[in-house]
Amino acid sequence: MQKIRKFLLLGWGAVFSILSLPTRTQTLPQFDSVWIEPPAPVAGQEVWMVYSATFPSANCHLVQNSIQQQFYNLQIFLYHFEGMLTVLCHTIDSLSLGTFPPGTYSLTAYLLYHGSTDIKDSVTLSFTVLPQMGMNNSISYGEDGCVLFPLPVRAGETLAWRCEEDRDVDYWEIRDYSGRVLNRAAAISSAGTMLFPLPSSWSSGVYYLQGWTKYGLPIVRKRLIIIQ
Repeated sequence: MQKIRKFLLLGWGAVFSILSLPTRTQTLPQFDSVWIEPPAPVAGQEVWMVYSATFPSANCHLVQNSIQQQFYNLQIFLYHFEGMLTVLCHTIDSLSLGTFPPGTYSLTAYLLYHGSTDIKDSVTLSFTVLPQMGMNNSISYGEDGCVLFPLPVRAGETLAWRCEEDRDVDYWEIRDYSGRVLNRAAAISSAGTMLFPLPSSWSSGVYYLQGWTKYGLPIVRKRLIIIQ
């Protein structure tokens, strides 16, 4: 019977589980999962990347990390110990990414052995940072019970739409001032907020956001101002 030993390192927040195996058929090391905490951060709130990985090593402790950021793109390099190839080490660890202004970010995490530049595995994901909603997270809703923020919004950033009560929004449209439909897509909800990534190519001007039900009925229409 295989023996499993589990270790909890207090102060590091990492959990290790070492599984002895007679043979290894997987391509390792590899990421098992990668995610962001909190799932819907707001500007000024600390963002963490949490990941689990599997190594052919008796000690898969995170030795070193490097965070590189260029505009809305992040690259995270995670360096772990390389050890014996006859055992598997499963690790769960976290890394603070700091705080971010509002927007949608792309993150690529790379798994490497300490002292090597050979990338063993990589995972790419995206996350959206919402604007702060004012003191004590209070929102000034309009007469229709909904609010758009931030306003104005820059092209290429993410617009957020929140209502006091749930709205049965199935899809949304963005129209220019003449009424021409520029974009139509299913609504994306995160922590009760609808998110609308805007193309960076759109010109400055006045636009309109229209929500529709699955029956094709209009619900809420909001004016928005986009700037470059």
